[in-house]
Amino acid sequence: MLKLETHVYISQNEGKDWEEMMNIDGIVTGLYRHPYDDTRAIVGTSGRKQYITKDRGVNWDVMEMPLPSASLSFNVNPWSFHPTEPDWIIYLGETGCNFDRDDHCHIEAFVTLDGGAHWDTLETWVRSCSWARDARFKQVHLSGVYCEQYNDRSGSQKTAMGAGTPVRLVYTETLMRAGSKLLFEAIVGYAIYSDYLIVAEVRSE
Repeated sequence: MLKLETHVYISQNEGKDWEEMMNIDGIVTGLYRHPYDDTRAIVGTSGRKQYITKDRGVNWDVMEMPLPSASLSFNVNPWSFHPTEPDWIIYLGETGCNFDRDDHCHIEAFVTLDGGAHWDTLETWVRSCSWARDARFKQVHLSGVYCEQYNDRSGSQKTAMGAGTPVRLVYTETLMRAGSKLLFEAIVGYAIYSDYLIVAEVRSE
C-alpha cells in the first residue's frame, strides 16, 4: 500500500498496477497492518472515521470512532490487536486537544470485540492500553489488558508526557467493568519479551 495524504492506493500484483482505495475523509495519518492476521489492516486518519479491511484490501469498512486518533497530538500507535481474536481491538483517542488551548488534552482508550462495529470506553488519562497477550506471552487471561495510567489528571497530558512523568501500571481481565488491579505505582515503561513481562519501576529511596 502507498500513502499520499488524502489518497490511498493499493496494489494486488506486487506493485505492477495501483488503484485508489476509496475517498478518504480527512488526512491519512498511518497504515496499520494487523500483526497476527495478514488479511487485515487499518488506514488511520485525522478525523473520527478510520478504515478497516478484513480481506487484504478488497473491501473496506468505515469505523466511526468515539474520538480522533491520539497519534495526532501524542505521536503514539493508537492500535493494539489481539493475537488470537482478530475482532478484538484497542484504540487510543484524544480529547480536549486543539491549537488554541489544550489545558485538558488527554488520551482515552476504547475497545471493540466485534471488529469495530461498536466501541466501549476502556480507560482514560492513559499513556497506553494494550492486550496483555502476544504471540508467545500467554500466561495471562484471554481478555487481559495492561494500561499505563496517570495519577494526576489535571492540566494537559502532553505536559506530563513531555516531562517523563511516571505512570501506574494496571491490569484488568474484565475490560475495566469490574475495575483493575494495580501492579506498579510508578513505572518508566514495560515490555513483553518472549515469556516475560519486563517492567522499569521508579523506586523512591
